[in-house]
This record gives sequence, C-alpha cells and structure tokens, in this order.
Amino acid sequence: MVYLASIIFGLYAGFTSENLFFLILILGVGAVWLFSYLDKEVQSKAIFCLILGALFFCRGSMTSTQAIVPCEGAFQGKVLRVVEKEKNYQMVLKVKGKGKILFYSKNSLPPGSQGVFKGHLFPREEASDWSTDSYPNYLISQGIGGSGYGRWVKEVKKPNFLYRFQEALERRIGGQNLNSAARSLYQEVILSKKQDSFWSDQLRTLGLSHILAISGLHIGLLYGSLAFILEKFLGRRRAGILSYLFALLYLVFIGGSIAGFRVLFFLLFHLIGERKKIRFNYGKLFVFAAGLQLFLFPLHFYSLGFYLSYGSYFSLIFLKPSIDRMFYPFKSGIFQLITASLAVTVGILPFLLVVNFEVNLAQVLANIILLPLYSLFISLSFFYALVQSLGLPSFFIVELLNLFSEILLEGNQLLEVFTLLKVRFGKPRLEALILYYMVLYIVFVGKQFKLKERELLGRSLVVFTLGLLLSSLVAKNQPGVYFIYVGQGDSSLIQTKNTLCLVDTGGAKKSRPAKRYLVPFLKARGIQKLDHIIISHWDDDHCDGLRDLAQEFEIGQVHFSHNYNKWDDFFQEEDIRRTYFKPGFSYKLDKDLTLDVLAGNTLGDMENNRSLVFYAKMDHKKILFPGDGEKELEDRLSPYKAHVYHVAHHGSKTSTSQRFLDRVGPEISVISSGKDNPYGHPHKEVVDRLKRSKTEVCQLKDQGSLFYSTETGTIQSTNQGIELTLYGKIVYILVFNLYCYLLREVSGSYGLLTNRKRNSK
Repeated sequence: MVYLASIIFGLYAGFTSENLFFLILILGVGAVWLFSYLDKEVQSKAIFCLILGALFFCRGSMTSTQAIVPCEGAFQGKVLRVVEKEKNYQMVLKVKGKGKILFYSKNSLPPGSQGVFKGHLFPREEASDWSTDSYPNYLISQGIGGSGYGRWVKEVKKPNFLYRFQEALERRIGGQNLNSAARSLYQEVILSKKQDSFWSDQLRTLGLSHILAISGLHIGLLYGSLAFILEKFLGRRRAGILSYLFALLYLVFIGGSIAGFRVLFFLLFHLIGERKKIRFNYGKLFVFAAGLQLFLFPLHFYSLGFYLSYGSYFSLIFLKPSIDRMFYPFKSGIFQLITASLAVTVGILPFLLVVNFEVNLAQVLANIILLPLYSLFISLSFFYALVQSLGLPSFFIVELLNLFSEILLEGNQLLEVFTLLKVRFGKPRLEALILYYMVLYIVFVGKQFKLKERELLGRSLVVFTLGLLLSSLVAKNQPGVYFIYVGQGDSSLIQTKNTLCLVDTGGAKKSRPAKRYLVPFLKARGIQKLDHIIISHWDDDHCDGLRDLAQEFEIGQVHFSHNYNKWDDFFQEEDIRRTYFKPGFSYKLDKDLTLDVLAGNTLGDMENNRSLVFYAKMDHKKILFPGDGEKELEDRLSPYKAHVYHVAHHGSKTSTSQRFLDRVGPEISVISSGKDNPYGHPHKEVVDRLKRSKTEVCQLKDQGSLFYSTETGTIQSTNQGIELTLYGKIVYILVFNLYCYLLREVSGSYGLLTNRKRNSK
C-alpha cells in the first residue's frame, strides 16, 4: 500500500507544485538515510517509492488541469456527446486549443459531427467552499475546462460511420417502450445517459451509488451472464474469452468507465490465471491496476468514482474475510450479503461522508435487500437491449422491467424511513481520511502479530481514534460568521459556542441553489439543528431555501418582522415556531449573541424596504445585516459603527449611499451576489464607493464562502475548511506522539521486523 500512496502523492505533486515534489524528495532521501541501519528490503522499498513518486510527478506535470479563459464569438468544435435536459441540449464539445467544454443550446448536432458554434464561454465552475468541491472535481476528472451557451451556425463535417452506427443503435435500444421510471434507470445504468437526477439522488441517499457504473457492477453482470449462456455451447474457455471481448466493446460503446477499466483488468488476469494455471496475488494486482489506471488516465485522480470503485474492491477482497469470521459458523447467502455490505460500508466510509456527510441504517439495509433486485434489473436490461437490437418481440421483458422499476421505487420509499436513523459526521478532513485508512491497513496487517503485540496495537488504535474524534470536536464551534455563497441570494450563519443562527436561506431558481450550496455547506460541518433562522424579507432569493432546509435539519424557530401568507401552510405542516422581531428592541438569542433591531416591516414600502435591519453583537464585534434595504430606508435609520457590513441588496446601486457608509464605517464589507448574474451586481459605483471608504471589500462571487472570526477580527476563505484552534493542534500533537510511542513499543519491544524475520525462517 505504500507504493499506492507514493503514486498518489507523486501525481498530486505533479498537478500542484514542483516545490511540493522537491519537499517530498528531500523527505524521502532523509528517510532513506535515517533508516539506513534497517535491512536492505526496507531500503529498496523506500527507493522504489521515490522512483514511483518521481514517475507520477512527471506524469502529472504533463497533464493540464487549467480552466479555459472566458471569451465570446465563433469557434469550431467536435461534438462528443449530447444529452437533452428539459428545454435545452447539453453538448460536450472538443474545441481546439481549449479542450473539452460543456455547451448548452436550444438546438444540437449529432455526436461525432464538427461544426461552427457561436456564443459565450466561461471557465468551469469552481468550488465556492470545500464542502461543494465534488462537482468541480468531477469536471476536472472528465477533462472539462469550461462551459458556455449559444448555438451552432454551421455543420462543417458529418459524423463518421462508427458514430452513426452508435447513434442508430442507441435509438433502437433506447427503451422508448418502457415506462418513464424504468426508461430513466435503464438508460442511466446501461447507456450511461443521465436525463435527470431522480434515480441518482435516491441511490445516493440509500448508499447505492455504485450501481450507477461506480463499482463496475453492470460490466461484471454482463460478463457473467454472457459467460453463463455461452458456456453451454462453446465451452468454458472460449465462452470466457468471447464474453470478455463483448464486455470490452460495450465499455467502448458507452464511452468508457472508471470502474469498467478495473473490472476488465481483473477479469483479464482471471482468464490468464485459469488458462495458465497461475494463482495471482490480488493485493499486488490491486496496487498495479490502480497505478496503471492513474498513469493512463491521470485525471481520474480527481474522480470520487475512482476511489469508491477501488475502495469497494479493497473492502470485498481484504476486509470481508475478517468480517466473515465474526459471523462464524453462519455462512448462508443472507450472511454473505450482510458481511459484504458491512465490509463495503467500512471500507468506503470516508468517501460516503464526502458524498453524503452522514451514514444511515438504510444504506446497510439497501445493500442487503435492494442490491439483488437492482442486479436483476440490470441483467434483464442487457437481455432487453439484445432483443431490441435484433428486432425481436420484447413485450414480456418490457413488462418485467416496468414491474421491477415499480418494486424498486416502492423499496426505496420504504427504506427511506430508515434514513432517519443516521449519524451525521460531516465531511472528513484530509488528514482524518488518510489516518482512517492507515488504521484499517494496520488492523488488516495486525492479524499476523502475536497476542501481546495485538494488545499494544489495539491500545494505540483506540487512543489514536479517540484523540482524532476529540481534536475534531475541539476544531468545531469557533465563534464567528460564515458568509455563504448561494448564487444570487443571501445566507449567513452566525455561530457561537452554543447556538447556530442562520440569516436568510437563499433560493429562487429551478436549480434550487439552497440545495446545491447551502445544504451541503451545513451538512459538511456536521450540523443537524438550526436553533434560529432569521428571514430579512420574503423575496425568494432570501427565504425560498427554507423548504430545502426543513427536509434535512431540525429547525428551532424562525424570526421575521412581518408575515407573508404564502408561507403559513408551510410553517403549519412543518410545525415550526414563529416569532416577530420589532424595531427598537434587543433580542438575546444566546449569552454570547445579541441582536439590535433597527428596522423592519415599514408599512407602505415595497418589499425591499420592509427588510429586517439588525446588528449581531458577539465577542465585542458588531456585524450589520441590512437585507435588501435601499437608500430610502437607509436615510430613516440611526446606524452606528460596525466591524463588518453585509452590503445591502447584493451591492445594488440603489443601496449603500455614501452618507450611510460614512456612519457605519465598517472595517470589512462583504458582498453576496451570484456569478454572472443578470442584474450586474455588484454595481461598479458601489464597489468604488466602498474602496474609497478604506474598507476591505470581499465578494462571494469571486472568493466563495468566507468566515469572519469574532475572536481575531479576521476574515478568510472556507475553501480548505477552517484551521484547527490552538487547543485542537495541541490535542493532535499529544495524541500523535502517544500513538507513535505505542507503535514503537509494538515494533521495538516485540519487533515487527524481528517478527517478520522469524516468520520467514
């Protein structure tokens, strides 16, 4: 496994910085020198690790991960893929000099054709926070450098024969005679075409994302089904070779798959082993396959599917035998499903947390109950595709697939009840993820140790794990304010040691920006309950995210200055307590948090000027939240000095007058507006006015989400998470030293090297 770690670190260094590589090189050489007194085997492994790191550093350096430069006008590109999305088409274009881009248009060209396109191109979306980096990393893993919108104006070259054949075959086996649910799932797992996120959202919640080509389940089922049928006519060896070639062609047909490469790699060595009577070491093949895939496709380094795929395989090969022994002497089929589900859950737990931020009982039950049904659906889907391609009657199979889709929908809904039994850990830090797998590896290797060695090893793991949990707890609940990017909208989280207060919730678009940005932001930090939510006013971009929050979090109470009848049914259905804030009053939400309300519900005004305007006071710092209040409202206020000013109305020129700004005199001003928003927010005159006032101007559309610490009075990006507090760092250092001491007792007093040598004699 140290070889795999060297590969990943070398590749990461190649993608990021040469300085990092040289640092690793210096540390590696130093390690070889320091451990030169050890046996030659250890030295040779260290040197080989350095060689691997250097090789993959060079491979990463030759691979570009840069986003495109924004531009406008005409350009020529080749259409690689087309997906219909609501009223638009999403095309993946290969543009000379720019690489791949996502291009949205109301008309499309068929895959394989080349054309002249006209429109606007933008750099690919970047993460607004470390909790929302999954989609940007996915774009990088696909080699996509940007996006754009416009239209095609001229077709330069038509698709070649292979593209036309593929398109015709897709039309023939597209599943048009299936019901909508069955067709959607069929196309997603068989044709790798995603029309919407219905099934993927459900499967992600139930921990079954690997069904959608992440684990290569469909490739394995295709190979196994074909081999089983052909074996009756051609014999075992020929059936295996023919099935393998068919699976390879299928993988090419769907445009490749991260997990498909791994499955075909191991199937190939399985066939070689059967033919040559060779028994391969699958642990070494595991490392070799991962390394080869990263060398051939280095951008897979950024793909979560890569780690889920190999993590699942690692779990089934290395962890499942140990878990099987826990259930001894029960070895029936149901217990095999249980142990496989537990092994996969343990093995890919950190990556599940990266996706879902939590673990629920439904994920274990779904792998036991629903996974066999999904496997049957996929097997039937391949048979249906074969029948459709041959033009044979398919009525009976259609009815079966429709029936299975209805059963699966019912099963999903039944198991969703068990999602309530969950533990929300939040998104794991990188060091926690690495150390988790170190612990798993040591536990796996630890079965070779003697009894007394196991006791010491067990103590070290317990101490280390408890320390890791303790340090993560210490790192939380830093008092301050998160200014959260939610597109064209507002949302801020005020956090004290005991209370969480959310100011506005974003929303307002079909893409549900609150679900896209705000919900992951909160879940990634392990938040389960929002004690208070303040709604400044009832424009959708400030309040509509309430609907998404109610599905994921417990809400204590909602505060506002005036009611909006449209929301009455929502509050009654969700049984949420409501309270009114009145101008001129102070409200103590916590011993460390007081709100001074200046204005709200000004009768006769438009909605913007009915905004709730208040100061949040904590740790002797004052943060002003004016909602969307405009100049007319500002002239009626009696503001006082603030340390931080959340700029009114997204930086619109109708707000933040010079007179008002002079009276507030903020040290820091934060503007919340969406990237490329149609209103042109923030307006240039407002930004210039702020700069003249010598306030530090922060724009969420450029910097992403920000955190203002009321302890230090500084503001910083949340793209890498908030650093550990001093106490957290001390805990990490103490626990790590204790861990090393206990590990030294294992390797020194009882000698891992000595133990290995004794076993080898």
